[in-house]
Amino acid sequence: MKLVVVGLMAIVVMMGGWIVKIKKDVPEKMYTVNRVIDGDTIVIDNNQEIRLANIDAPEKGRCGFEEAKVEMEKLVLNKKIKIEGSVNDRFGRLLTTVWIDGKMVNEEIVRTGWVRYDSQGENKYIQNIDDEVEGKRMGIYGKCREETNRENPECRIKGNNREGTNDHIYVLPGCKNYAITKIARDMGDEWFCTEKEASESGYVKALNCE
Repeated sequence: MKLVVVGLMAIVVMMGGWIVKIKKDVPEKMYTVNRVIDGDTIVIDNNQEIRLANIDAPEKGRCGFEEAKVEMEKLVLNKKIKIEGSVNDRFGRLLTTVWIDGKMVNEEIVRTGWVRYDSQGENKYIQNIDDEVEGKRMGIYGKCREETNRENPECRIKGNNREGTNDHIYVLPGCKNYAITKIARDMGDEWFCTEKEASESGYVKALNCE
């Protein structure tokens, strides 16, 4: 009989021409979260930036940014996490699923209402959670989504700015889709008082406006 130890994964026993592998448990790699950048990006103890997959948080300066960051800090800051994923995004961040105490952080942060499902993702379960919190008007869906201008009702021109596209469109009262157009301030949408103001900000009038 010959006993050979191969790495930490298994013990190989050779006996009578047979090879038997006895699997050993190897602890999963754990990381400590040293910093939270925003509601969807963290930094772990090897200085690697982690971007949580299938979600999207408000950028700095936008409605909901501070709340989303605080919620992520509550979940992971200075705590041990596990990560699943080895793909880097275009910014060099590791795009992953993050786990803590058996719970998926990507899901838990969406439950708070301050981080939305990324429509480019492929996780229908997270999408369902997002739909539920939107229906309850939680977080960004209560504070940052508007059909009328709460701060200045006289300024009624709606400017839609969608990330990932070059579409910067404004609609006026009376335009075909005005009533169903919502302002998502967490995504960069804006209110304008005049067409000149909207145009100078890089927006163009919607084609369905006469």
